[in-house]
Amino acid sequence: SDADLLHVASQDLMSGVHIPEKPMVVTVHDIFPYLGYSGPIYSWMSKRYVDNIEKSADRVIAISEATKEQLIQNTSLEPGKIDIVYQGVDLETFRPVEDDSKYDNYFLHVGHELDRKNIDGVIAAFEKIKEKDTEAKLVRVGNIERTKKLLKDSDLILGEDIIHEEELDLDRLVNLYSNARKLLFPSEGEGFGRPMIESLACGTPVVAYDRKPMSEVLPENMLTEWEDTESFAHKALDEESYDCRKITQEFTWERTAEQTKEVYRK
Repeated sequence: SDADLLHVASQDLMSGVHIPEKPMVVTVHDIFPYLGYSGPIYSWMSKRYVDNIEKSADRVIAISEATKEQLIQNTSLEPGKIDIVYQGVDLETFRPVEDDSKYDNYFLHVGHELDRKNIDGVIAAFEKIKEKDTEAKLVRVGNIERTKKLLKDSDLILGEDIIHEEELDLDRLVNLYSNARKLLFPSEGEGFGRPMIESLACGTPVVAYDRKPMSEVLPENMLTEWEDTESFAHKALDEESYDCRKITQEFTWERTAEQTKEVYRK
């Protein structure tokens, strides 16, 4: 290629054998597999891409301060080579829409059941919520194997208290975001945490633990102390008013593009 600069948009693409000898910017979303959060295949891939990034990247874009800290603490990359550029959200696609969710009085959780997503924490928090609001439901979007196992030791019933939605289109997801009372997001760690920003864009507040990158996106009044399930449930049930769409104005794709171009110029 005659390009003056190569931008590799995901760290996974750096796990190959041939790395072009060009000025290079690499976007790193997270390095959780490198830190032992995945199985042997992804662990092997992560060792390759970290090694290649260390050797070949002229600049590295981290999608959050949390990811930048992961890189500084666990690789040989110099902090001065790493720029933080947050992801954006399409505010025309993710927007408040009228209720066609089929459910009343529900909380929402969107995401995979990876350990760091803290599905145990989702169930524990919802059990506390149900103690105060017996009519509340939890809608789970994503795979559900771990959820099923956890419910064996719970009074919650799948299909009644917890509703599972896995295969859904974008319009359906937007509808679920828009009409939930809150998005429950008790994650231990994320690269950026897209469900947070998508929920806010749809006008629905988020409850999360006070950890990065959640604390980089959410205001303090949507956060609670790590593993304080009681406080998490209390915040989920509060009726405080939030200007969710205003928060998302800091996270547009236009801003992402401008900041990315600034990295190219360095």
